[in-house]
Amino acid sequence: MDPNYYKDQFRVEGKKTLLTFGLLSPNKGIETVLQALPKVIKKHPDVAYIILGATHPHVLKTQGEEYRISLQQLVRKLDISDHVIFQNRFVELKELCEFLGTADIYITPYQDEAQITSGTLAYAMGTGKAVISTPYWYAVEMLAEGRGRIVPFNDPDAMAEQIIDLLDNETTRHIIRKKAYTFSREAIWKEVARKYLEVFSEVRLVRAQRPRPRHTYVENIKSITHFELPELKLDHLKTLTDDTAILQHATHTIPALIHGYCTDDNARALMVAAIGKKLFLTDNKFFDSLSNQYLSFLSYAFNDETGRFRNFMSYSRQWLEEVGSEDAHGRAIWGLGKAVAFLDNPGQLTMTTTLFNRALKAAESFGSPVQSLLLL
Repeated sequence: MDPNYYKDQFRVEGKKTLLTFGLLSPNKGIETVLQALPKVIKKHPDVAYIILGATHPHVLKTQGEEYRISLQQLVRKLDISDHVIFQNRFVELKELCEFLGTADIYITPYQDEAQITSGTLAYAMGTGKAVISTPYWYAVEMLAEGRGRIVPFNDPDAMAEQIIDLLDNETTRHIIRKKAYTFSREAIWKEVARKYLEVFSEVRLVRAQRPRPRHTYVENIKSITHFELPELKLDHLKTLTDDTAILQHATHTIPALIHGYCTDDNARALMVAAIGKKLFLTDNKFFDSLSNQYLSFLSYAFNDETGRFRNFMSYSRQWLEEVGSEDAHGRAIWGLGKAVAFLDNPGQLTMTTTLFNRALKAAESFGSPVQSLLLL
């Protein structure tokens, strides 16, 4: 789409627009772009730089808005306030795509070389943006073969040089945009789901032609459990589960309270509790209690207004979002489905089945592989 289409609604109409988005934290390297701007503005006085995104919740909890304030102070020091727009908020996908629509150039100035993925870079390429990035591993791979420009870490002069070059050369900029857009077509959810289905079909065909040897003892789950698996240890599961739910992370064996809880992990934990009760008959009351904990959390996570699961909850029991990711929603459905299959407590089974059916409606509209896999 022509970058001018959405510019009027974000106050950058008639300007050459640079964009960086994502949860703010000190490793984002945004100060490198700000330090490059004075040189860019001399050549292109109509340039505007949008910094879109709320401060990362973990940073906000430990450091507050210290990083954002330092960026705002740098903007004033460099006297570029008329060219920088801070959007301190988290935006949903539709509005994010509109912001991306305004960008003539997208910039990821991250400082960590070992970063192996970047959702923001993937979105920018997927919407056909000309990208300038520092050489973290994911960017080097994604922007190879002319799909974007790479500049050294913490180098404002090199950053300014590349921005000016792409703003000066519209034809070059559009060539990069097209290469990025074409390359990313293989990564859209529809294509990813199709590739999964191709793999499943291939495996079925190979297995039909060359079945695996099977032995009679394989059919006896209890004999395998008894003779081949070590005794089930529940110590860590007990440690991580408090009176709310299972916590997300631990430092070694100590629960890391700062990360709080999430729907993803409680869906997994529900599967463990439901299957554990069925296979290991020695501790039914314990598994029953765990199932109650995890089911209670999933029920609370489900937002009736949106028909979707929230995902992240702080240790203080505050939801950090109104709608979680499609991936988290799909995992919740998976956990509930397993629970329906294994639970035999009438109250748990009724609640699980009801929640499963309510959650399934939203998945029908998902654009990710979650939908395709659920329909298999």
